[in-house]
Amino acid sequence: MFLQSLCAANDGPPVEKTHALVTPHYIVGRRRIPEAERNALDLVWYNHMPASDVRTQIGEDAWRSYRKIATVRNPFDLAVSQFYFRNETRGTSLPDDPDAHVAAFRKAVRTQKWRSSDVVVFDRGQFVPQLLVRQEAMEDDLKTVCDTLDLPFERDRLPVTKRTGNMRCGLAVADYYDNKTANSIKKIYGWLFDYAGYADTPAGEDQRTP
Repeated sequence: MFLQSLCAANDGPPVEKTHALVTPHYIVGRRRIPEAERNALDLVWYNHMPASDVRTQIGEDAWRSYRKIATVRNPFDLAVSQFYFRNETRGTSLPDDPDAHVAAFRKAVRTQKWRSSDVVVFDRGQFVPQLLVRQEAMEDDLKTVCDTLDLPFERDRLPVTKRTGNMRCGLAVADYYDNKTANSIKKIYGWLFDYAGYADTPAGEDQRTP
């Protein structure tokens, strides 16, 4: 959304919920459009689109010449955020009890299907992004992107969308993890540890239930 705002400033600030857009300045995949409301273009361009599908749609010449940028997030934090986002979208509520949240999260890691998003960043076995923007260092990394591309960095163009922090009963990310759960996340999100350099242990990992 930040980069979209730089492509065509006269279009106004981007919104998170949007149908797919194809303009002379940018292509935006659909975001948060329910299945029943999707149009034909929404089926071609969409969020979290596999790199191979993007390459197919834009063609080999553009694919080779374009700079590829991806956003990443600490996988331990990412898993907790996804847990709450899933609960919210499914209408699942949890009691106001930190221990219940931890137990539900660990059960979800054991029993639910988790997508690693590796198809978004790998194409034909190659890691695609040339620049990474870390969620934990969003402003600094976006400034680096802008400096690299000779674009202005304007802090007020950085939108804030989904937040799950207020759902966590005051728990730190490390509180959700025991050794077994942390090892599961390392297997699911292996590429983030390998290519984005994240530490393979949550800071202050809870060792109460190994």
